Amino acid sequence: MIVTDELNISCLGCYGDPFIKTPNIDRIAKNGIRFDEAYCIMPLCTPSRVSMFTGQYPSTHKRFFVDEASHIGAEVPTLVSSLKERGYTTALIGKNHCFNQSFLDKWFDVIEEYHHWGKVRGEMRPSDQAVFDWRHNDKRPMFDKLEQRGGKMGMGEGLIEDPEPFPPEECMTFRIAEDTESFLSKQGDKPFFLKYSFPDPHWPITVCEPYYSMYSPDLFDKLPGYNEVDWERHPFKHFIQSMAAGFDQYSEHDRKRMLAIYYGMITFIDDAVGRLLDALEQNGLMDNTLIMFTSDHGCFAGHLGMLGKTGGFYDSLMRIPLIVSGPGVESGKTSSSMISNIDFLPTIHEWLGFEPPDYSQGIAFNHLFESPTSEHRTEVYAECGTLKAPPPPFPFSDFEAENNRRSAEIGWQWFVDYTTNGHSAMIKKDGWKYCFNHSDMEELYHTEVDPHELNNLADDGGCYKIKETLKNKLMEWLLVEPHTVNSK
Repeated sequence: MIVTDELNISCLGCYGDPFIKTPNIDRIAKNGIRFDEAYCIMPLCTPSRVSMFTGQYPSTHKRFFVDEASHIGAEVPTLVSSLKERGYTTALIGKNHCFNQSFLDKWFDVIEEYHHWGKVRGEMRPSDQAVFDWRHNDKRPMFDKLEQRGGKMGMGEGLIEDPEPFPPEECMTFRIAEDTESFLSKQGDKPFFLKYSFPDPHWPITVCEPYYSMYSPDLFDKLPGYNEVDWERHPFKHFIQSMAAGFDQYSEHDRKRMLAIYYGMITFIDDAVGRLLDALEQNGLMDNTLIMFTSDHGCFAGHLGMLGKTGGFYDSLMRIPLIVSGPGVESGKTSSSMISNIDFLPTIHEWLGFEPPDYSQGIAFNHLFESPTSEHRTEVYAECGTLKAPPPPFPFSDFEAENNRRSAEIGWQWFVDYTTNGHSAMIKKDGWKYCFNHSDMEELYHTEVDPHELNNLADDGGCYKIKETLKNKLMEWLLVEPHTVNSK
């Protein structure tokens, strides 16, 4: 299972990007099936990953945030524990952000763990420590627009000047591939499960050369929604994030510079994916291995002029890449069937010949491996936000004063109170999307004609019947389905 973090589905060659260099990820698609309508259950790292590995909705497993308290323990049944109990060697190489210490100790045989600031567990080299220290402590010009406003960013979501000052072979993405090559060389004929997990292209948006200079900002003709977005017609929480994180202080060219670095991070990942595929071939493992490439959630990637994510349901955040190849999977095919990432667990179980566990709420989509055009789900749902109410909205004109006050109290990430609090939910069906946002406005988008979701039709009288139909269906789901399985 290859898992990226915060990868926008459109930023891959096999999904139609004309500029990005991703020949190895494209190779998986050429040898398997590319799914065009796969969605995460929540656009936030830890809850989405827990759902991926338990097959459960967040309202079932009760993880709504990204802190360590939301990580699952050894007592929680998952894909990893299921395979470990059946004799599989289990390995986590890369980002965790899902399992707590008790789980790691009990259910993983091999752990080489990284997070956004560097390597934290496994074989540690002096260069690993140097990368970690630079990402934590180095003082350099970064995100200066925010600092002009009084915020103290650190290595956050904004523009970081200059490349990461290390050769590729010392950087995290390369090291994750190197650890994986070592792991695969030792497996022989033993069955194994590998979570090959990259902290990138999540912020901080930084990468070494040659990837830093690989893409010109001039490649990007337009940032969808940058000049068109009307924040009066979109949830207040998204306006707050854009402003508090300092994106309003950037020129369009600066935003494109960030996107160019983001593309470089993706190509670095692609090179590491190529090394994984080569290692599988060299060790005679390719013909008996299922490969699943995905991301925990998407990224704005220039949409609305931003990078990163928020507590919302735009397709740039909700649609995720999903590419599957392996024995029994058709080659060079695409599928437009709707899939939720809670479906991954039962699908892998069925592919291995195991009965999907009772605790999973997902629906196996193995039938699509042989018949990619057949139907799976007719709609997808998502939820986001803790059960705690968010702070109330305030007039846009009061932003500077509120920002100064809150930044002085808790720092630039004060906007998280808006984006992660307030339980909200989404349904997407038949080219329409309805979103219910706790203590914020409703959203209704006709995504087939408005793919960038700029025109909120929730208050359009001509769409009233569509909105009420979707809203009723969403409320029925929210009150029943996520509660049909008790989390252990």
